[in-house]
Amino acid sequence: MVILVENRDSDGSFVKRIIAELDRSLNRVWHQTGDPIRFDSLGGAGQMCNEIDRRNRAVSYRPRLVAIIDSDRKGPDDLESDAARKLKRKCESLGVPCWVLAKREAENYLPRALLVERPDAGVDHARMIEVWDRLTDAQKDFFDMKDGLREAFSETELELFEGVSRADRAVLTRGFGPNVYACWNIWSVQVRSELRTRGLGDLERGIALIRKEA
Repeated sequence: MVILVENRDSDGSFVKRIIAELDRSLNRVWHQTGDPIRFDSLGGAGQMCNEIDRRNRAVSYRPRLVAIIDSDRKGPDDLESDAARKLKRKCESLGVPCWVLAKREAENYLPRALLVERPDAGVDHARMIEVWDRLTDAQKDFFDMKDGLREAFSETELELFEGVSRADRAVLTRGFGPNVYACWNIWSVQVRSELRTRGLGDLERGIALIRKEA
């Protein structure tokens, strides 16, 4: 089975960790010999539809394939990105399971316990966590974890982050950086309970789609 993602490194780390924490039996399948489950990526969302078409045409049966994509939503009432909606339609037309994340991006599911354990992160990272802690759950769900808040908010972001102080906004513009996904690979702590709390059922929904194809 192939799990098609936008980025093999960041999204792959996310999927491996949630399965290891939340579905031990599927995790055992993953580690069997012969790579029964593997990742593939094309460096972004743009080519995913074409890749699914290509894989579907290459065989006379429906390929064992699951597509996973960030929603890129900027708030609870925002629409999924054009790329996410296009991929979802393509997958539905071919009967391929597609998991569009409920939160903005995979990093929005990161538990605090993993953020805190980020090695050699420094004072700026500690300050980011301090300010991030003050956000509401909805704000945490749609904050751009990698790149931070833009100085020019969209209308949706303006409404969502309206109550955040100017000082906190200044810190949040930095974000946690492009490599924050590496926190998924910190195995010194277990985060099953925190993942269930932060995921609100969406992680289990995604795992169920993968399990059906495994």
